[in-house]
Amino acid sequence: MPARIASALAFVSDDVKNRATEIRLRDRLPLSLSVGDVNLMIDERGRVTEKSPVRATGEELSDCVYNLCRGSVHSYIETIANGYIPYGNGGRAGVAATVDNGQLRAVSSLCLRIPRDVRARDGEILRHYAANGICGTLIIAPPASGKTTMLRSLALSLSEKRRVCVIDSRNEIFGVRGAEGYLDVVRGYGKAEGIELAVRCLSPEVVVCDEISQRESDAVFQASNAGIPVIASAHGSSLAELKQRRGFSAMIGSMFGLFVFLSVRNGVYAAEIAEGEAVC
Repeated sequence: MPARIASALAFVSDDVKNRATEIRLRDRLPLSLSVGDVNLMIDERGRVTEKSPVRATGEELSDCVYNLCRGSVHSYIETIANGYIPYGNGGRAGVAATVDNGQLRAVSSLCLRIPRDVRARDGEILRHYAANGICGTLIIAPPASGKTTMLRSLALSLSEKRRVCVIDSRNEIFGVRGAEGYLDVVRGYGKAEGIELAVRCLSPEVVVCDEISQRESDAVFQASNAGIPVIASAHGSSLAELKQRRGFSAMIGSMFGLFVFLSVRNGVYAAEIAEGEAVC
């Protein structure tokens, strides 16, 4: 983090620090923090403001990218071209940049996600599993509503007794940290390929995968047909919306026995579960 920006963030109140999920830097635009569904501008003393917020420069954005890439931007150019840079412990920076012929030309904004290990909200799901068995589960929510945090929490909790394989294509569920419990983390593969590899080679009892789409439908079917429940997430606001997407209707009807709807209002996160048609 550039020194001037880091200094401002150091003054932010503990309450805001503990609830913030994203730090956003934009070229010549206000520094902001995402706190639940609220966006806060910050001044040089870490105070919430709308009058004199800190504004990052293009040079500071480039310096931040250089540091995120550990001084080797070319090693991360492929992920930058895909809109992100992974960093330790499940962190990920979203990047809006211009990449031309394999060279980084300009960075216009960065979104630094703050990973957290939070298990407080998975209790109802774990109780459902205890009563009915672990089943295919789809976590549905808009962006920045806690889907990845919930997946991380469930993976950690279940891996205390079960063989859990996490498909972490973008290094944002567990990043580069070591696994815990009976936990395997597959990195460096696309989601569909990772699920297929896990089923063939790692004999998991549960597969966890973030942000699936119709491209992963065949792999999810393969895992389910092998008796391995998939716990996954998807962007969306409702089940009805997802059913309109190609590939989702069949998965929803036969692969998932539990749906988890996440929401955040006024900085407060909530989870609601509903049973599906598939049998747990």
